[in-house]
Amino acid sequence: MTVLRYVVPVKPLGVNEMYQPLPNGGKRKSAEGIAFAGALAAFGLKARNRARLEPMTCKVDVLVTYYFENERPDSDGPDKAVLDSLQTSRAHRHPAHRRVGAGVIVNDRQVRDRHFRRRIDQAKPRVEITVGPTGEVFSMSELLEQEVAT
Repeated sequence: MTVLRYVVPVKPLGVNEMYQPLPNGGKRKSAEGIAFAGALAAFGLKARNRARLEPMTCKVDVLVTYYFENERPDSDGPDKAVLDSLQTSRAHRHPAHRRVGAGVIVNDRQVRDRHFRRRIDQAKPRVEITVGPTGEVFSMSELLEQEVAT
Protein backbone atom coordinates (compact mmCIF):
# COMPACT_ATOMS: atom_id res chain seq x y z
CA MET A 1 0.00 0.00 0.00
CA THR A 2 1.15 3.55 -0.68
CA VAL A 3 2.04 6.39 1.66
CA LEU A 4 0.52 9.67 0.47
CA ARG A 5 2.35 12.95 1.11
CA TYR A 6 1.10 16.37 0.09
CA VAL A 7 1.37 20.06 0.92
CA VAL A 8 -1.57 22.42 1.43
CA PRO A 9 -0.20 25.93 0.71
CA VAL A 10 -2.54 27.82 3.01
CA LYS A 11 -2.06 29.44 6.40
CA PRO A 12 -3.00 27.01 9.20
CA LEU A 13 -5.58 28.48 11.56
CA GLY A 14 -5.57 28.56 15.34
CA VAL A 15 -8.65 27.44 17.23
CA ASN A 16 -9.84 31.04 17.69
CA GLU A 17 -9.80 31.56 13.92
CA MET A 18 -11.38 28.18 13.12
CA TYR A 19 -14.56 28.73 15.14
CA GLN A 20 -16.83 31.59 16.11
CA PRO A 21 -18.87 31.65 19.33
CA LEU A 22 -22.66 31.50 19.23
CA PRO A 23 -24.98 33.46 21.58
CA ASN A 24 -26.14 30.20 23.21
CA GLY A 25 -22.58 29.34 24.26
CA GLY A 26 -21.93 26.94 21.40
CA LYS A 27 -19.61 27.46 18.47
CA ARG A 28 -19.57 26.95 14.73
CA LYS A 29 -16.95 26.99 12.03
CA SER A 30 -16.06 30.52 10.90
CA ALA A 31 -15.93 31.55 7.24
CA GLU A 32 -12.13 31.28 7.47
CA GLY A 33 -12.49 27.82 9.02
CA ILE A 34 -14.80 26.66 6.23
CA ALA A 35 -12.36 27.94 3.58
CA PHE A 36 -9.43 26.26 5.36
CA ALA A 37 -11.27 22.93 5.59
CA GLY A 38 -12.21 23.20 1.91
CA ALA A 39 -8.58 23.81 0.91
CA LEU A 40 -7.41 20.82 2.98
CA ALA A 41 -9.95 18.57 1.24
CA ALA A 42 -9.27 19.95 -2.26
CA PHE A 43 -5.48 19.51 -2.07
CA GLY A 44 -5.88 16.06 -0.51
CA LEU A 45 -8.26 14.97 -3.28
CA LYS A 46 -5.88 16.31 -5.92
CA ALA A 47 -2.97 14.37 -4.38
CA ARG A 48 -5.05 11.19 -4.08
CA ASN A 49 -6.20 11.44 -7.70
CA ARG A 50 -2.66 12.15 -8.92
CA ALA A 51 -1.45 9.04 -7.08
CA ARG A 52 -4.46 7.08 -8.43
CA LEU A 53 -5.35 5.83 -4.97
CA GLU A 54 -8.66 4.49 -3.76
CA PRO A 55 -9.68 5.49 -0.22
CA MET A 56 -7.61 3.55 2.31
CA THR A 57 -9.70 1.13 4.35
CA CYS A 58 -6.90 -0.14 6.60
CA LYS A 59 -5.68 1.33 9.88
CA VAL A 60 -3.52 4.39 9.15
CA ASP A 61 -0.94 6.69 10.71
CA VAL A 62 -0.95 10.44 10.11
CA LEU A 63 1.93 12.90 10.36
CA VAL A 64 1.04 16.60 10.04
CA THR A 65 3.44 19.54 10.18
CA TYR A 66 1.94 23.01 10.53
CA TYR A 67 4.05 25.94 9.37
CA PHE A 68 2.55 28.99 11.09
CA GLU A 69 3.53 32.60 10.31
CA ASN A 70 4.30 33.24 13.97
CA GLU A 71 3.97 31.76 17.48
CA ARG A 72 0.58 33.32 18.16
CA PRO A 73 -2.00 30.73 16.94
CA ASP A 74 -2.88 27.75 19.09
CA SER A 75 -1.28 24.75 17.47
CA ASP A 76 -4.24 22.43 18.13
CA GLY A 77 -6.75 24.52 16.17
CA PRO A 78 -6.41 22.77 12.82
CA ASP A 79 -6.15 19.16 14.08
CA LYS A 80 -9.82 18.25 13.73
CA ALA A 81 -10.13 19.98 10.35
CA VAL A 82 -7.13 18.03 9.02
CA LEU A 83 -8.46 14.65 10.16
CA ASP A 84 -11.96 15.45 8.88
CA SER A 85 -10.54 16.51 5.50
CA LEU A 86 -8.97 13.09 5.00
CA GLN A 87 -12.33 11.30 5.09
CA THR A 88 -14.65 10.55 2.19
CA SER A 89 -17.33 13.15 1.47
CA ARG A 90 -20.70 12.67 3.07
CA ALA A 91 -23.94 14.10 1.77
CA HIS A 92 -26.55 15.17 4.28
CA ARG A 93 -29.90 16.88 3.94
CA HIS A 94 -28.88 19.55 6.45
CA PRO A 95 -26.03 21.78 5.16
CA ALA A 96 -24.39 22.04 8.59
CA HIS A 97 -23.88 18.25 8.64
CA ARG A 98 -22.52 17.95 5.10
CA ARG A 99 -18.87 16.94 4.93
CA VAL A 100 -16.50 17.53 2.04
CA GLY A 101 -13.43 15.35 2.19
CA ALA A 102 -10.50 14.16 0.13
CA GLY A 103 -11.37 10.48 0.37
CA VAL A 104 -7.85 9.53 1.42
CA ILE A 105 -9.43 7.37 4.14
CA VAL A 106 -13.01 6.27 4.69
CA ASN A 107 -13.33 7.48 8.29
CA ASP A 108 -10.97 9.13 10.77
CA ARG A 109 -11.64 6.26 13.20
CA GLN A 110 -9.07 4.39 11.09
CA VAL A 111 -6.29 6.64 12.44
CA ARG A 112 -4.17 4.74 14.94
CA ASP A 113 -1.13 6.95 15.47
CA ARG A 114 -1.07 10.64 14.74
CA HIS A 115 1.61 13.21 15.27
CA PHE A 116 1.14 16.96 14.86
CA ARG A 117 4.24 19.15 14.64
CA ARG A 118 4.39 22.94 14.86
CA ARG A 119 6.95 25.01 12.96
CA ILE A 120 7.33 28.67 12.04
CA ASP A 121 7.83 29.88 8.47
CA GLN A 122 6.86 33.53 8.04
CA ALA A 123 7.44 33.47 4.29
CA LYS A 124 5.54 30.29 3.45
CA PRO A 125 2.86 29.14 5.93
CA ARG A 126 1.46 25.74 4.98
CA VAL A 127 0.33 22.31 6.14
CA GLU A 128 2.29 19.18 5.20
CA ILE A 129 0.34 15.92 5.50
CA THR A 130 1.53 12.30 5.31
CA VAL A 131 -0.94 9.40 5.54
CA GLY A 132 -0.33 5.70 5.13
CA PRO A 133 -0.93 2.24 6.50
CA THR A 134 0.01 1.82 10.15
CA GLY A 135 3.72 1.17 10.48
CA GLU A 136 4.62 2.67 7.09
CA VAL A 137 4.46 6.40 7.92
CA PHE A 138 6.68 6.65 10.97
CA SER A 139 7.76 5.01 14.14
CA MET A 140 7.80 7.01 17.34
CA SER A 141 11.56 6.47 17.76
CA GLU A 142 12.19 7.95 14.29
CA LEU A 143 10.08 10.99 15.20
CA LEU A 144 11.98 11.51 18.43
CA GLU A 145 15.30 11.28 16.57
CA GLN A 146 14.09 13.86 14.04
CA GLU A 147 12.97 16.19 16.84
CA VAL A 148 16.37 15.99 18.55
CA ALA A 149 18.15 16.68 15.25
CA THR A 150 16.14 19.84 14.47
